[in-house]
Amino acid sequence: MGQKQLNEKLINARLSKQWTQEEACEKLGVPSARTWQRWEREGVTPSLYFRKKLCEVFCLSLEDLGFEQPTSIGNISSTRERAHSNTSEKEPPPLLTPKNASLFKAQTTDEKLLQTIIERNFSRDLTEELLASNIKTMNFRDEWQYVVNNLVAEAKSELRAMVFDVELTRWWNTIAGQIYMMTNIGLLKKKIPIKRIFILSSLDMRLRMNTLITAYVHHKIGVNVRICKAANFQNNIPFKPDMFSVHDNLFVTLYYFSLEKPITNLLLETKHIAEFTSFYDDLFEDDQLCSDVESVVARSHYNESFFTTVKTELNMLYTLEKYGSVTELARRL
Repeated sequence: MGQKQLNEKLINARLSKQWTQEEACEKLGVPSARTWQRWEREGVTPSLYFRKKLCEVFCLSLEDLGFEQPTSIGNISSTRERAHSNTSEKEPPPLLTPKNASLFKAQTTDEKLLQTIIERNFSRDLTEELLASNIKTMNFRDEWQYVVNNLVAEAKSELRAMVFDVELTRWWNTIAGQIYMMTNIGLLKKKIPIKRIFILSSLDMRLRMNTLITAYVHHKIGVNVRICKAANFQNNIPFKPDMFSVHDNLFVTLYYFSLEKPITNLLLETKHIAEFTSFYDDLFEDDQLCSDVESVVARSHYNESFFTTVKTELNMLYTLEKYGSVTELARRL
């Protein structure tokens, strides 16, 4: 996840009114103080609706409130041309090696392209106000993990999912993650396709490698995997989740792992489920923002230990599949 950025201008604007964060939320109709905290202390940009509300209430411009003016985006083909023409002009972040820089560096043009896809798929009335009336909130560890496997196992047409490198890489190797993988294998056996986008946001090359190991394992068991390098991903998409998944066309799961107590929100409105679905498919198919995992791994020039780790994890999955459960495997070992 990107470095947190304090928005002193927004803080000063609120303090000039002598409002607490809770009072500011009440004045503007913001769903929760946590949302306001993310604006002030985590560099999160509000949705279009709340950007307008902030300007109206404080009688200040976006710049005076510490937010950049949204850039007007042209058609997608011209954006892609600019992305290609500018790629060689930018220096990679310092932690990237020359071998990986051209593939992984986050370009301004990539973020603009992501915004274009967002604008093409989401209606303007999709705002954070819908959170209060349109979702069911569940604690991730205590509630969601107990029901997610059943819900995924019931998928009838397609599962679209994401993995955010910083938050979930280690989760896949936990018991809960292994059980979820078994559920995925069950879907694939029933010929139900699974798409999974792995979001690369960290500049830590070790973390990126671990993420690609997980992605490669998924690819090897039959998941259709894409690697996404969209810059500032979370701050751009509606509701600003860390990631999301679409279960058939029945509901969307919004994940918030950066909270002190991670939660999962289930988005249930049919219209907005369709918007998230079309956005996901657009992003998945976009060759500027996403790449297939085979080409990413090939360009990364990993040594033999990478593939040895992949083989070890695949063998563990096949062993789990043989015994049918983590409990049975543990009993036999």
